[in-house]
Amino acid sequence: MSAIYRWLIRRRLLLTGAMLVILAVGWWFSAYPRGMLAAWADHSRGHYELKGIGLPPPWAGEYARLVLDRYGVAVNSVAGCVVTQDLVWYVDGYNVVSKSRIQARFGKDIFAECAEEARAAWEREHGME
Repeated sequence: MSAIYRWLIRRRLLLTGAMLVILAVGWWFSAYPRGMLAAWADHSRGHYELKGIGLPPPWAGEYARLVLDRYGVAVNSVAGCVVTQDLVWYVDGYNVVSKSRIQARFGKDIFAECAEEARAAWEREHGME
């Protein structure tokens, strides 16, 4: 094998490795815009959703039911307490688009309305009023 051929193979391997690293880093840093694009795509096909991460409050089930029954908007918990930074960015990007478009569609903050009602119902049920 000639020296030029070995040099070309090494160069191709180095370029391939560099491209893989660039793609991985780019994918990680693009989580927020990917979330925004996913929300726009969902809304364009008539799917309305808000994503959630972290430990939900005890009234989360009632809250999700109210939002879905009244407004046809799904509340989807995508992760519990252990989340990665890129998932947080993705969910933030998704929710910033989704929440603003849903509020514009209904003319009010349906999420605050349903959360307050679900919390109050939970407190009544558990004698915390």
